[in-house]
Amino acid sequence: MNEAIQRIIAGHGIAISIVSMLIVFLALSLISLFITLLPHILDLIAKVYPENKQQSDDTPVDDRIIAAIGFALHKKNFTKE
Repeated sequence: MNEAIQRIIAGHGIAISIVSMLIVFLALSLISLFITLLPHILDLIAKVYPENKQQSDDTPVDDRIIAAIGFALHKKNFTKE
């Protein structure tokens, strides 16, 4: 056991461990800061690039048409011919 501790000290293991923990702590702190500031950043981006409010065609689509399109896509992509 004493020999193992001497090897850690001789190889600068304690210093390497402390520096590694500090690097990980710093990285996690930066990620946490980014997540905290993300709503504010998105508000700024929304002011620079506003959402396009185009008039949409609000005509109702028949459910049978949607089902036919889905069936045709499924048949085209998943059948072996």
